[in-house]
Amino acid sequence: YKFQGFYDGFDEEFFKLFVSQYPTTMNTLPLNCRNHQDIINVASRHSGLDSIPCRRKDIPFKTKTKFYKSIEDLVFEIEELINNWKKGGVDFSRVTVLTPNKFILKEIIELSTLNYNRVNEDSHKVENKVSISTIHSYKGLENDFILVAGVLNYSPEIMESMSLLYVAYTR
Repeated sequence: YKFQGFYDGFDEEFFKLFVSQYPTTMNTLPLNCRNHQDIINVASRHSGLDSIPCRRKDIPFKTKTKFYKSIEDLVFEIEELINNWKKGGVDFSRVTVLTPNKFILKEIIELSTLNYNRVNEDSHKVENKVSISTIHSYKGLENDFILVAGVLNYSPEIMESMSLLYVAYTR
């Protein structure tokens, strides 16, 4: 529960008050049921957050990290990867690009030749379109193929950034 409050930090006193007013049973999940072990390892390594065991034994694809020199280079890398997935039979609607902020999201849309579906509360997946969203706006959603793009200020010392990155990796 502590990793969910990354927008404004975690208020331990408010949490105690909330639990005292609305009794609940706290359970720690012993297994990650959604992600495969490679994603969990990368998310943990990059975010500095604890890794937990995984129920899934299959690893359908390896998680990759790529660096880029410019926003144009980033857009080229995204399009090349997505188009290769398309050639391999992956429908565009199974792909989501997540960005850390609206500025990078806007730049990717403007520079890209792909026709993106900008995710909102009414439109999560659109047939034959790649979804694009900020990480904040995509929290709680998931897709089969996630590209985390445009992370500029990567610093393990900034817990808010690491929690946000962890959320992105586990979508």
